[in-house]
Amino acid sequence: MNECDEAKALCSQKCENKIGTYKCSCVEGFILGMDMRTCKRIEKEPEPYLLLANKYYIRKLSVDGEKYELVARGFENVVSMDVDMVNNTIYLVDSDKLRLYRVRLDDLEEPVRNYQTIIRHNVNGTEGIAVDWVGRKLYMLNRLERSLRVCELDGRFCRTLIRDRIAQPKAIVVHPMKGYVYFTEWSLQPFIGRVAMDGSPPRGKTDPIIKLAEKDLGRPIALAIDFYSDKLYWGDAHLNEIGFMDLDGGNRHHIPVKHASHVASMAIFDDWLYWSDWNLRQVLRAHKWTAKNETILETTIQLPNDLRVVHPLRQPKSPNPCGENNGGCSHLCLIAENGASYTCACPDQFVLLEDKKICNANCTERQFACGGDDAKCISKLWYCDGEKDCGDGSDEPGVEICGQRICPVGEFQCNNHNCTRPFQLCDGQDDCGDGSDEVDCGKPCDPWMFKCKNSGKCIPTWFTCDGGDDCGDRSDEADEVCKNPNRNCTDEEFRCGNHKCIPKASKCDNDDDCGDGSDEPTECASVECNRGWLGCATSYKCIPDWAYCNGQDDCGDGSDEVISRCPACNEIGEFRCPTTGKCIPRRWMCDSENNCVDNSDETDSSCDGTSRPCSESEFRCNDGRCIPQSKVCDGTTQCSDGLDESQCHLRKCSEGMRQCDDGICIPDHKWCDRRRDCSNASDELHCQNHPNRRGCSPFEFECGNSVCVPRKFMCDGDNDCGDSSDETNEQCRNSTCEPPLRFRCAHSRLCLNILQLCNEFNDCGDNDFSDEHLSLCSSFSEYGDCSSDQFKCADGHCVNSTLACDRNDDCGDASDEIGCAKNSKTCHSNNDNGGCKHLCTDVKDGYYCHCRDGFQPDPNNPLDCIDIDECKGNNTCTQECLNTNGSYLCRCLEDFDNNVVIGEMTGKDCRAKGDPANVIVAADDELVQISSGPAGGTNRNGVAHAKGNESDIIAVDFDPRRNLMFWVDSLQERVYRSAWPQGNQSYEGQPLDIDFQSFGISPSALAVDYLTGNVFIATTSHAASALIPRKKRMSEPRYPDDTGAIYVATSDGRYFKKIVAGRLQTPTAVVALPQKGRICYADAGIDAKIECADMDGNHRTIIAKELVYAPTSLAVDEGKDHRIYWADPNYHKVDSCLPDGTKRAIVISDPRGPWNIDVFENYIYWASKSNENLYVQDKFGRGLVYVLASDFENVHAVKVQQRYSRDANRAKSACEGAGCSHLCAELPGGSFHCLCPENVTQLADGSCASIRIEELPMPKQCKCQNGGTCLLDGSCECADEFEGELCQKGSSVSKQHC
Repeated sequence: MNECDEAKALCSQKCENKIGTYKCSCVEGFILGMDMRTCKRIEKEPEPYLLLANKYYIRKLSVDGEKYELVARGFENVVSMDVDMVNNTIYLVDSDKLRLYRVRLDDLEEPVRNYQTIIRHNVNGTEGIAVDWVGRKLYMLNRLERSLRVCELDGRFCRTLIRDRIAQPKAIVVHPMKGYVYFTEWSLQPFIGRVAMDGSPPRGKTDPIIKLAEKDLGRPIALAIDFYSDKLYWGDAHLNEIGFMDLDGGNRHHIPVKHASHVASMAIFDDWLYWSDWNLRQVLRAHKWTAKNETILETTIQLPNDLRVVHPLRQPKSPNPCGENNGGCSHLCLIAENGASYTCACPDQFVLLEDKKICNANCTERQFACGGDDAKCISKLWYCDGEKDCGDGSDEPGVEICGQRICPVGEFQCNNHNCTRPFQLCDGQDDCGDGSDEVDCGKPCDPWMFKCKNSGKCIPTWFTCDGGDDCGDRSDEADEVCKNPNRNCTDEEFRCGNHKCIPKASKCDNDDDCGDGSDEPTECASVECNRGWLGCATSYKCIPDWAYCNGQDDCGDGSDEVISRCPACNEIGEFRCPTTGKCIPRRWMCDSENNCVDNSDETDSSCDGTSRPCSESEFRCNDGRCIPQSKVCDGTTQCSDGLDESQCHLRKCSEGMRQCDDGICIPDHKWCDRRRDCSNASDELHCQNHPNRRGCSPFEFECGNSVCVPRKFMCDGDNDCGDSSDETNEQCRNSTCEPPLRFRCAHSRLCLNILQLCNEFNDCGDNDFSDEHLSLCSSFSEYGDCSSDQFKCADGHCVNSTLACDRNDDCGDASDEIGCAKNSKTCHSNNDNGGCKHLCTDVKDGYYCHCRDGFQPDPNNPLDCIDIDECKGNNTCTQECLNTNGSYLCRCLEDFDNNVVIGEMTGKDCRAKGDPANVIVAADDELVQISSGPAGGTNRNGVAHAKGNESDIIAVDFDPRRNLMFWVDSLQERVYRSAWPQGNQSYEGQPLDIDFQSFGISPSALAVDYLTGNVFIATTSHAASALIPRKKRMSEPRYPDDTGAIYVATSDGRYFKKIVAGRLQTPTAVVALPQKGRICYADAGIDAKIECADMDGNHRTIIAKELVYAPTSLAVDEGKDHRIYWADPNYHKVDSCLPDGTKRAIVISDPRGPWNIDVFENYIYWASKSNENLYVQDKFGRGLVYVLASDFENVHAVKVQQRYSRDANRAKSACEGAGCSHLCAELPGGSFHCLCPENVTQLADGSCASIRIEELPMPKQCKCQNGGTCLLDGSCECADEFEGELCQKGSSVSKQHC
């Protein structure tokens, strides 16, 4: 027996086999112990210790576990590390920061920012690193690149030794004395392999990889070398075991350790094996041969990622074959196989000259050649990217050559200064907007990449023939590439009969991966599953144990999800979910996350109702979760209740961070960088001490807070600036906002992304909720909103399905009891759906019939359904509604556009064409113009009263066809007209030719018929104007009921004619319905009412009298069947009905008492005498009431000014060809009536017995600026501060002093 090979000798270091026995010996620096097996260190100092990479921390642990201390923090996730005992230096990979650092062991406690970054590119995906302490090199395994690379210890001269041969590499160790790199691959084809340290294949072979072990492996993810016994140790995270073998793969043995549920890393020193376990979150040790004295050294909170022993003897001294002069190599000198010789090698994209010593750059067209001591080829994307990549800085020649750098490091800067990701280059899409990301795509790709046929995009070679269309044109999956007879399959691949290469693990997996069946020959049926794999029930397919009971049908027949077939869980490191049988790591228990689906991993008694403790640099949320302290007050909510982002102003930022006004902490280098890093941009407000701060480029917009944003982000609905200046400028107000992808807010005029609609957040701004308007948002839940265990009532609301057919009216309309059949039959008893015409659902002792969406039970036949006429309701659509079978359609009128054209929302937000609307408020002696939009505001003095006289404007209306505005001045007892208001100017009023004094009346309201231009004026007699209307009591005298009247006149006041008199006491409002040929008016007298009449005063009809007290204002919604609205402040409400008095409804009930109202598009605008606000509300009375504007004293009237707020259907006037001599009144049905002025006789031919009066000149429009007054002749009268024809310039000093 060879006791040395059979692991029977148990020698600490060297073992020599002898006949019948063996002999143990020790290397220099050690002495053999009394047991003649154990080697002991001669020098007791220094004491060895362990370094543990513990995610956020580096911790120091004594080899006996007695001392445990934190030595470094500030990381985000240290996944791998190694130590160079020659220089007492440690190398660390932080996978989240994407940096590879090095620092002296004595300086580990320094802040991470003081560490030296030796590699910052191609760090993503790095799984393991190893230091060659003899040849002075650094080796790295990268999962994403599928590569093994070697660099100088300072990060220079990196060379790829292996590429595309390793899919999921993990552990790496080096043996410089032997000249090998050892690594693990833990994919479905796992192996432990070795490669010569110079990457050369063994003599006589082409493959540089020698596989030491392939069978009986699951997930080998940990390696360690015992340099004194020349043994290679590995840990398997799937088979839950630790083993060792000779350095050539021979003599494999297993160590019977108990705690090996998920071995993550390993280290060997003296006679001890040290390892960390992820599932257990523990660091352990045991005897390296026998596993005796297995001891838990420490239990950690964070994952114990990597483990290293720190002691000079861990890295035995050995001569460097490269000598003192780097072997004469110009760049890399790498130890060759067997460790006694060397090879000169070149960095990637450099070529070795014939002398085998000197390297010359051979950079591709897509690369830039660095010079100096750091000669290398870098991607041209790194040239002028704002960060130095070449040691001599030649890739950053300065602003004069590079131009202004706008984009963050790592992004491609387009010619127009837009930024895009590097992977979007040459993808066939113009991501930049100027095409600069799609130029030079014809250049050759790097050698390890594949060039797409159509776009010229470069993708990694291993992306080809993987079934995915990575190129976008499928050229990477073309037969000439994937089924090429000249294509070489690797040792990890199987060659199909059609020459396609597939992973060997795909052979005999019961799937035709080749496409010709050659990977599934008949002999597959006799193949046995590997250790750690199980066979499926109905096929020969084998899957790993861990794929069983994971919630996915990996077998294809469901047999891997049968609980009785679930493999046993590791008793020490795993927990079995009782419902599914799934095995999960115990580290997933009690972490506030439901990993078992049934939450059993969180409710198990071992959790004791608590979650894991948080480590030193973590913060505990109220729900028990732990988050990194660096995530607290970073502007992103991590805790479910937002605790991590609360009270931030009370917290102190860590070193290297700076605090925003709201308490959020950002990195110091982001201060005054022209980007909004603080939510309120407070990092960009006070930057006087940053003289080198860049300006905004021509392709950027400078916000009001000095932030620079790309111009393409302007007017897109997102507040990119932080102060909304990119959305509230004049350009945005006039920019296109085309549906279906954009939504224009009704009042702020912001342009939103359609995805911002109905998200329960007010994206339109503080005073605009139109993006959450119920007419739109109810469309999301009208149909299909009941879950599978609910019953939908006829009125749309949902009740629990168990309440159906329980003889109780749970719906309120009995629809849950109609269609019930309690006869012990089911829906399928007679194969007739229970006789139900629509849907049938079984319940206890029977079933019930119910309807599809848009239908309701037929009261005459409980088995059938009838259509729901959604259009019967007033609030289904904002304008026209068309009922269809099972549904309905909303439509907008001709002069309105659909602002939203998506599904059920179409037609529910009708916006008038033309310019944005203004709201005119009559308040005391002025008309206040509220402009709708970001550049709007208030234009006080919107109308000028008669010069030198006091005014009190109580009513206003518009003629959209003739571009005129009319108003009533109660103090002057006059009616005025002016040009249609526009811009920042006031208007001189032209008094209508009506002498109210001579008639003994006062004007109280007016309305304009836009078809004829006639003006209807409500008046009260002087005798009644002093009376205060109130309800009559039996003991009070009755006031006269004919003190009010309605008159009609032409647009300029000619031919004044009384048309309504008698039974009218106090008319407070009047509206015209030109297309109906009717007017309606409000009477606030003792017999208060809402009444309508033809425009000639005939056919008077009271349309509302009950519960009408003292109506003060009227409005008409022409787009909604000419519905009439009236405000009754004494009842604190607004009512509405159709012009014939039907379908009356209370729209608003508000204690503030609406006094003045108008209706436009989707909204009703109203003001109250109880405060100084102007309110906006859904015109059907739903949803929130919000303040549009404030500070209005004594409001008398509210009116919306927009071309199509009236006259929406472009109706024609019957009076156009009537030939009336004086007045013509529109009548219902398209007829007319010729009228004569008051007290003038109408002749037999219909003409009037009076002469015609010359028409007043029409007020002209002006373009006055700066609040100038537009005079009737079209000229401007300027305020004292301005002068010029249009008041466009400031006045002279002399004028200002006059």
